[in-house]
Amino acid sequence: MNLSLLATISLSLLMGFQGDAGDTETGVGLVQGAPGATRDLEFHAGPIRFYSSPTSGEAYWYMTYEVVNRGKSNEIWAPRFELLEDGGRVLRSGRDVPPEIREELLQLVQPRSADGNAKIEDQFSVLGPIMPGDSGAKNGVVIWIAGHPDPAQHLRTSSLTLFIRGISRETTVVNDPLTGKPVTLYRQLHREYSVPGDHTLRGTNAATMVSQEWIDR
Repeated sequence: MNLSLLATISLSLLMGFQGDAGDTETGVGLVQGAPGATRDLEFHAGPIRFYSSPTSGEAYWYMTYEVVNRGKSNEIWAPRFELLEDGGRVLRSGRDVPPEIREELLQLVQPRSADGNAKIEDQFSVLGPIMPGDSGAKNGVVIWIAGHPDPAQHLRTSSLTLFIRGISRETTVVNDPLTGKPVTLYRQLHREYSVPGDHTLRGTNAATMVSQEWIDR
């Protein structure tokens, strides 16, 4: 099912396991009325960008976002983000990302409020309850360590696929065709991105989202 693209969206998030506020994708959002929706969170996605650490030389992908609770009671922010590179490598957000890289990227994307407090939290500290209203909004950054051991391979990446689990609480139970045992599939948002062809611009140009749909995975 193809989804309409919206700038601001009401979402419902699963109370589950895991999850540029100032750089939100123009005209691009998730979906209004997610399948199985019972919660009322508003999610603003930033673009996916490439990052090469000046200290370690290692390569990463990252994305910032803002989530707001439009309900009347606290909700839990705990999604999971998986990124698929076009070489077939599946990357789990946060896995093997060193603390110093999290700090580097926080400094890179971090706007600060008038009182000097940090606005964007790392992908672990941002998890947890969200209080209702704009004042309770959470801003986070998601980081994936790029999957290929040869840094030159990242310069040839032309597409990315993002899976977000936790927006919908809908599940489907099917029988595994090999074992015959029941397997639970989770409704996830599937987003496809194209990556800028000129590798010299990868640190400044964002990957472009070209499509999105709901899948059971």
